[in-house]
Amino acid sequence: MQSTPRYGATALALLVAIAAIAVTVPASAQVNTATEIDSCTDIEASGAYVLTEDLADSDAETCIEVRADDVTLDGDGHTIDGMGVEDSTGVLVDGFENVTVRDLTVTDWTVGITYRVDAAGTVTDLTATANGLGVSVDDSSEISLAESALDNNGAGARFSVSDGNTITDTTANDNDDYGLYFVDSSENDLRGVTANNNDGDGITLEESSSNTLVDSTVNDNERGIHVVRGDSLDNEIEDVTAVDNEEWAYESELDSFGDRDDSNVVSALDVGSATVSFAEGEIGVVGVENAPDDPEGVESVDEYVTVTDRVNNDDSEITIDVRYDESAVEDAGVSEDSLVIYRFVGDEWKEVSSSVDADENTVSATVDASGDLDEGLLGVFGRTDGDADENGDDNGDVVDVGTRDLAIDFGDVVIADLDLDGPGLPDEHVDERTYEVGGFDATIDGLSIAIGDTDYRFGQVTIAVEPFDVVFEDVTFGDGETT
Repeated sequence: MQSTPRYGATALALLVAIAAIAVTVPASAQVNTATEIDSCTDIEASGAYVLTEDLADSDAETCIEVRADDVTLDGDGHTIDGMGVEDSTGVLVDGFENVTVRDLTVTDWTVGITYRVDAAGTVTDLTATANGLGVSVDDSSEISLAESALDNNGAGARFSVSDGNTITDTTANDNDDYGLYFVDSSENDLRGVTANNNDGDGITLEESSSNTLVDSTVNDNERGIHVVRGDSLDNEIEDVTAVDNEEWAYESELDSFGDRDDSNVVSALDVGSATVSFAEGEIGVVGVENAPDDPEGVESVDEYVTVTDRVNNDDSEITIDVRYDESAVEDAGVSEDSLVIYRFVGDEWKEVSSSVDADENTVSATVDASGDLDEGLLGVFGRTDGDADENGDDNGDVVDVGTRDLAIDFGDVVIADLDLDGPGLPDEHVDERTYEVGGFDATIDGLSIAIGDTDYRFGQVTIAVEPFDVVFEDVTFGDGETT
């Protein structure tokens, strides 16, 4: 039988190796190459583009305009610099979708970047500075603005008639006017936003509803958060710090078109001197720098806030929760159960009806939102354990419930049925009671009902004398005769 030459096997092995190389090398070399940009231009085809150098002192009306869907513009750390030409734009996306701009600096334009008319896409790692407006989003949705700095412009960013956008981990600081402004824009989600040191408002919501602002900071502005116009409803603001703003930490002016039943919900707003939660419109909330001296018989736990009506509505009320720190309660030597809200009216503190939620570390009260700034000051105070009031009662075991009417009818004192319930009170029922009063001399200092170890005291008693008949019997006149 004929044998196969040895060189034949070697040649076969060599052919297999060559085939393997032919298959693997092209696969590893398949790389999408971005189109390089080194001057102002229009992008008219989908794909990836990269800026290869700074574009300085451009006098173009628009430096880069995107005119296609599915485009990525990578600035690669470079700058697009204008010359302050009126109505100029650094990057314009007008009506196209899935357009991403990243790692870019825009400066000296009327508007740094504009997304307009149904445009959609992502802006990330953007620096917009020394522009009239850093970012403009007009009549567009599904824009994601992330990890960007819109600082030292005329204004940071404006969203107009634009719903369903997201802004995350972005700053809008040190602008000549506002930080972030939303007008006629709803269902936008802002998280991790910082809008500090702006000459105007940190964040404004004008005729804008159902927006969310979470885990953000708005310090040292004219106002921290400003809600204006009647349609700015159902916004949710949570875990926001608003300290050292010139006028208000939070101001809502819903005017005559506002619906208080659909007001905005504010949770855990830190105003510096207190952390508060409320669900109201048409009010102003601000921290307190210097509080008046404490009222007698109580100790402060260092929580103060000013709440006022912004439309001079005499019927305006606000239910407010003031968060307290357990360590401050301990340092003050007071008990949590004794914490109560006082309001500073005129030149003195006055206690208001309030309740304590020890699980949430909050004290709550419903107060009139006075239009007078001086009468909007609230503070949280507590009584030290064992302290007695002016009547000698131990305030640690006494809860003042309120008023109750008594009726004196034919020498009897009648106390009507009484239900005890509400915030901080047990659910108890006290049956009607009748007490005989000897003669017409009666002294009633109040009513205390003991339930367990706590006395529930009515601090004010109203006495009503019912009409009754007087019958004279065996009356003797001057002549000694009896009639």
